[in-house]
Amino acid sequence: MKKVIVLMMALLFSVAALAGEKKQRLSAPEALAKMEAKLAAKPWLGVEYEKAEKSYYKIEKVVANSPAERAGFQAGDILLSMSGVDYTKANKKALKAAWAKVEPGSDAEFVVKRAGEKLNLTATLQHIPSDLQAQWIAEYMDTNYPDYQLAEN
Repeated sequence: MKKVIVLMMALLFSVAALAGEKKQRLSAPEALAKMEAKLAAKPWLGVEYEKAEKSYYKIEKVVANSPAERAGFQAGDILLSMSGVDYTKANKKALKAAWAKVEPGSDAEFVVKRAGEKLNLTATLQHIPSDLQAQWIAEYMDTNYPDYQLAEN
């Protein structure tokens, strides 16, 4: 099964944070407000990737006009690290901490492998585009609060 994750794992970390705080289930409006606030503050790189060699991630797509495109990321790159932290599933806690240190407008250093060579890329992260935020929120709410009707914009 192919796992494709857009950017910078913002959705995964936001959903995981919401799930991890379930001492008492939030009401749908509370969950919606919390997710909107978290996504509004998260940085975005703009790549889709899947698990690849040695548990690293292979970039499948670079979103047009994204920080990743401006930094020179290409489809096929293997994402090795961010700010010195290995970009692997096994290193999820350290990676989450590294992402917590950056915010929209800040630079992040990445190392990728392309055609057998390591490259250093610097991306100026930005806010998650509003249409992408809306999509992620709708998917989360549909899965976790299926009876809740989101307002149409």
